[in-house]
Parts: sequence; C-alpha cells; structure tokens
Amino acid sequence: MAEVGLAAFSSIVSEGSKSLFKPIIRQISYVFKHQNYIDGLKDQVKQLGYRRETVQQPVNHARLQGDEIYEGVIDWLNKVDEFISEGVAKSIIDDEDRAKKSCFKGLFPNLISRYQLSKQAAKAAEAAASLVGKGNFSSVSYRPAPKSTEYMPVKDYEEFDSRTKVFQDVLDALKDDSFKIIGVYGMGGVGKTTLVKQVRKQVMEDKLFDKVVMAEVTQTPDHHKIQDKLAFDLGMEFDLNENEFQRASRLCQRLKQEKLLLIILDNIWTKLEFDKVGIPYDREDDRSRRTIILTSRSRDLLCNDMNSQKNFWIDALSKDEALQLFEKIVGDSKKTYDFQPTADEIVEKCGGLPVALRTVASALKNKSLNIWKDALNQLRSSNLREIRGMDAYVYSSIKLSYDFLESDEAKSLFLLCTLFGEGNPVEVVSLLRYGMGLGLFKNVHTLEDARNRVDALIDNLKASCLLLDGDTEDEVKMHDIIHDVAVSM
Repeated sequence: MAEVGLAAFSSIVSEGSKSLFKPIIRQISYVFKHQNYIDGLKDQVKQLGYRRETVQQPVNHARLQGDEIYEGVIDWLNKVDEFISEGVAKSIIDDEDRAKKSCFKGLFPNLISRYQLSKQAAKAAEAAASLVGKGNFSSVSYRPAPKSTEYMPVKDYEEFDSRTKVFQDVLDALKDDSFKIIGVYGMGGVGKTTLVKQVRKQVMEDKLFDKVVMAEVTQTPDHHKIQDKLAFDLGMEFDLNENEFQRASRLCQRLKQEKLLLIILDNIWTKLEFDKVGIPYDREDDRSRRTIILTSRSRDLLCNDMNSQKNFWIDALSKDEALQLFEKIVGDSKKTYDFQPTADEIVEKCGGLPVALRTVASALKNKSLNIWKDALNQLRSSNLREIRGMDAYVYSSIKLSYDFLESDEAKSLFLLCTLFGEGNPVEVVSLLRYGMGLGLFKNVHTLEDARNRVDALIDNLKASCLLLDGDTEDEVKMHDIIHDVAVSM
C-alpha cells in the first residue's frame, strides 16, 4: 500500500515539477522503500566481496613468488576489509536485523528508524559501488629489484694492518677520476675477493658511487652467467629469446644509465672482452663516471691484457696477524700452554695465507692436542690432502694457478724451485745451472740467452703469484703452502 501511495503521489506531479520534488520524493522513499535500500546495500556488499576475492587470489600468488604488492592494492584491500567487517555497512545490516526483532517482525515498524537506516544504506551502497569500481586492477604486484647486499657485513674480512693499507689505497684510487680500470692481484686464497667486497660495502656507505655491480668471471668465462649476475644487481631481466649480442647491447645501455657506477669483475684468468659481455668502457661524456675493479692472480694479465692503470698487490698476513686469525677460529679454549707451541708451528706452516689458516683452524676446532700434532706432521711432510678441507680449498686453488701457466718451461722451472727445500731462498744462478743441465729451455744456444730465458720465466711465475721476491735481486722465494702443493702434485 505504501508503494502504491508513493506511485500515486508521483503520478500527479507534472513533468516540469519533478526536478523540484525529486529531493522530497527521495526523502519519502527512505521510509516507504526501506527494504529496497537495505537489499541494495546487501547486494553491493556481496559484489564487493566477489571483487575482493578476485583481487586477493593473485595477491596471494604474487607473495608466494616473492613479488611486492602495489601500495594501492594493499590500501584497497584494507578499506574493503574495514567496510565489510567493521564499517558502516555491517552496522546498518546489524541494526536492521535488530529492528525487525524488536518491532514484531516488521508489523509495527519504527518510521524514524526506517528513515535513518535507509538513508545510511543508500550512502553505504554508493561507497561499496565505488570500491567495486576502484578494485579493477590490471596488475597487483611487481618483481622487486634485488635487495642490496653492499651494506651487509663481509664474511671473513679482518681489519689487519696489512689489509687496511691496501683497502685504503684502493678507495683512494676510486676517488681519482683518472683511473678507469683498477687491478687487485695476489696468490690464490690471499683474500682478493674478500677485500673487494669490503670495498664495495664502503663505497656505498660513503656514497662514492650510485651503484655497484659485481660478477665472478672464473677460469672458464661464461658471458651469459656474467651478464645474468650484472643484470641481477641492476634489477633487470633478459628475455628468454635474446641472444648474447642482444643481451650485451641491452646490458650496456642499462649500465650507461648510471652516472656513478662501479663494476667489480672478480677472479679474472684470461682476457675478457668487455663489449661481448656488455660492459661500457669508454666514457662518452663527463656527466658519467664508470670505474672497473678487476681481481686476478696474474699481474701481467691485468697490465697487458686488461689495461689496468693502477694495480695493488695483496700480500700474505704477517705472523702476528696469522696467529690472531687462527686463534679467533679455534677459540680461546685452545690458548693454553699445551697447545701453544703446536699452534705457533701450524700457523708458521700456513705462511700467512688466509685460506689455509681458515681451513686448518676450522678442521682443528674442538679437537684434541693429538689431532693438532697429526695435522702439524701432515704440514711438515707437505701432505696437505690429509687435512680436512685442504684438498678442496687450498690444494685445488693453487694447483689451478700452476695449470694456467702458458709454457711447459715455466711449469718445469716452478717445480725445480721445490727442490731447494721449504722456506729456503732460491738463487737465480742455481736455476740457470740446473735448467741448462736438465735441458729445460728450448731454442737456447748461449749462456746469455739462457739467463734471459730464466729471468723471463721467473717474471712470469712472480706475475702469477707462484714465486715471491727474494731478499736480494739474485734470489726468489716460494710460499710455504705453494711449496707443499707443488711437492704433492
């Protein structure tokens, strides 16, 4: 009857007066069409729930993949949850249910309550419809750029004096815009990678560069792997159908976008063609500054093949530093009178080489004195493979340097040096004499030619960090651990 009366009232209003009476009709409808408004609100809430489910499903999947959800999507979901479970809509529907129960199932409705609830329901339905419309997202998530590791503490880095000086020298070189390529070299296991990682951390903290990217090259360079690592650090991805040239071109363009860029290429063994990887070398304008750090065991490779303009040698640890590192790993419990003499000799046999010290110390941690003495005997007899981890980390590392020597003459002269005993200086004239007697040198016919050949081979072995300078110009030395590896080959 109420709806019939409202319809009759509307019919007698002229078309021209409808706009005038429209607000009045709406106000009256809040009383007489009360159920329509409540049902309309319930329908919009239901539609909003459907839309929420449509959005929530891809959000859940994206989170499982490690993707980031857009802030707008998160904000929308929060507003929907509040609207459905805690907001005005729930309050109106709950009030309607209570009103029905208190008015004899609607037989004697409270008109004022109806009016208020209908008006609130109409407004809430509009809000729900608006939320439904705003929940039409083309995408809910994105793949984030890799989180920076530059600020993370560098594992195994120790602030020893021997390291701090090289570390500071490299930082100073990076501040000099005239150096485009900087080299860091030293024997295997001396800590080149650890040092440049610490440099990476420091330059980011000091904001010396906007971006630092780093990749390992290895003895068998894989351009795809190098490109993938550099791209990962930049937060970019390659298409599956891109070939190496296309990848290099895209990577190069992306690297050029960085105004202050440091590229670290670790563990270089052979000449690396920058353009084939996609590494920009020439600075096209003064607005950008790109610097490259290379690490290698070969000084000649850095100077001659990679054109490095400044090179830094990392030496072995001093005796005191080596003992500090060893004791730090094995723990204070072993700093006793019984253990100390054995510890001192073990550290001496490791020759200040961090990788050897860490490997031996880790193997002896929490072990008895008898085990320590057995390890010392193995080191004395150059039997490195009997010490846990030495074969995998030390022997194989140094053996690789030997394998990469380009000539058989250099390999033979290196092995000849082992005959002089561990820790003993090797006279160059003795190498010349024995080398001539054993016929190690090819196409050598005079003593002068032989001396020149020996000098060239020694320079090659020093550049590969397999020999060290002696106390005089006429002598060379071999690191104790390198000697042990050579003897056991």
